[in-house]
Amino acid sequence: MSAPLTPADCDLRDFDFMTLDVRRLLKSETWMEAADDPRLGHALMTLWAESWHQVPAASVPNNDRLLARLAMCTPDEWQRIRARALSGWVLCDDGRYYHPVVAEKAADAYERKGEFRQALTNKSARQKRWRERYQLLAAELRQLGQTPPAGASLQRLEELIRNAKPERDATVDASGEPASVYIASPETAWTGTGTVDIQSSASDDAAAGSPDLPSADTAMPDWKTRLFREGVPIVERLTGKPTSPTRTLIGKWLKSSRDDCRRVLRILEDARDANPIDPVAWIEAALRGQQPVASHEPNSWRM
Repeated sequence: MSAPLTPADCDLRDFDFMTLDVRRLLKSETWMEAADDPRLGHALMTLWAESWHQVPAASVPNNDRLLARLAMCTPDEWQRIRARALSGWVLCDDGRYYHPVVAEKAADAYERKGEFRQALTNKSARQKRWRERYQLLAAELRQLGQTPPAGASLQRLEELIRNAKPERDATVDASGEPASVYIASPETAWTGTGTVDIQSSASDDAAAGSPDLPSADTAMPDWKTRLFREGVPIVERLTGKPTSPTRTLIGKWLKSSRDDCRRVLRILEDARDANPIDPVAWIEAALRGQQPVASHEPNSWRM
C-alpha cells in the first residue's frame, strides 16, 4: 500500500463542479470496455463523482456494501463488475481507495481553494487597515479645526492635513502671547493624535533656559527614515532581493511618487498583505494610481 493521494483534510464538498479530462477518459481502457457493459460505465462515472465529495477527496471506503451503494448497484451487480470498476483505484495506508487521476484534479482544486480563502483574508485585512487609517486621519484633521469631507479618499485627507498644519504652526498670536501649537508626541507620532499646549508649558521652559520650542514639523516622524527602515524588509521578503538592490528599488519608487514617503510605505504595507506573485509590478501599478489586482488570487476556483 502507499500513502494517501490527497491530504486528510482535503474537503471539496462545497465544490459543485469536478474537472473531467475528456481526452484522458476516452483513451482509458476501462472506459472502452464499458462500451460493451453500460452498467460498468455507469458505476465508473458514479464512483469518480462520489469520490469528489468524500473526505479526503478522490477516495472511497474499502467496504463492498458502501461501494455498491455509491456505485448505485445491487450487491450482485457490484460483485460482477467490482474488479473492473476498481481496476484504476489504489488502496492506501488509511484503508481507503484513491483514484490517481481524480486525486490529481482534487489536489489542484484544494490548492486553489486555499489561495482563494487567503485572498479573501488579505482583502479583509486591507479593508480593516483602510478603515483604521481613515479614522485616524479624520481625527487628526478635526484636531486641526476642519471637518473631514464626506467620502474623501485617504490621499485627500492627507492633503488637507498638510495644508492645515501651516495655519496652526504659528506660536504667537496677535497679542504676542504663546498660542496652542499642534505637536505630535513620540507615542502618537504615527497617528498624529498627540498635542502639546505650549501656552501652559512655556513659562516652565523659559525658566529652565530652554531653547525655542520645536515646530510641528520637527515633531512629526521622519517618514523617509521610516520608509527605508520598515519598507526594505517588506520588499526583501516579497522579492527575495538583497538589501542594496532593494534600497535602490525603493529609491526609484520614491522618486516616481515625488518623494511622498508616507504613500510609498503604505503601498508597500498593502503589498505585504496582498502577497502578489509579481510584487514589483503590483507595487508600480499601485504607485501609478491603478487599481491593483491580486495576481495570486485565482481567476476561477470552481472545478
